[in-house]
Amino acid sequence: YAKGDCGHEWTLNDAVCDEIQAQLEARGVEVIRVDDVTGVTDISLAERVRRIQEFNPDMAISIHHNSAGSVNWCNATGIETYFSPLKPESEKLAKDIAQRLSESVGLHNRGAISTDQWQLYKPRQLASKGINSVLVEGGMMDGVNDIPIIASQDGVHKYAKAVSDSVLNWLECGL
Repeated sequence: YAKGDCGHEWTLNDAVCDEIQAQLEARGVEVIRVDDVTGVTDISLAERVRRIQEFNPDMAISIHHNSAGSVNWCNATGIETYFSPLKPESEKLAKDIAQRLSESVGLHNRGAISTDQWQLYKPRQLASKGINSVLVEGGMMDGVNDIPIIASQDGVHKYAKAVSDSVLNWLECGL
């Protein structure tokens, strides 16, 4: 594997999103993606928030892979989730996803982090509109430890299953 082989982050995200969607729909959960599923067009964050708000879901999950922003490989590692403290239910879900994902892929759990610490647009905007949301960073794309895991089919499957299991638990039990 060579750094940059994944192309855009979207390639990794799309593989995980496809599998999450399949797993949740198989269990009767309606899933609406607000990105361009072809990967051709980058949909703005404002437009994604508008689409999510229009759908008014029980929750919105945003799937990502992190980067230290280095031009070289780095030793940064781990997964993390973000939530808005305006929606306490989102914090419960973020913590559950972080724990399940870390355990399933074997990467360091950097925790569930409040958007008060990082002004992330989507979780903040969605919470202000009354929508639960969690942003997931499923490993470091430029991390020497993480990339063999997150770029593998097994890693994609485990990422998707961890998120899907957390979502199903949240829907069924309210965590």
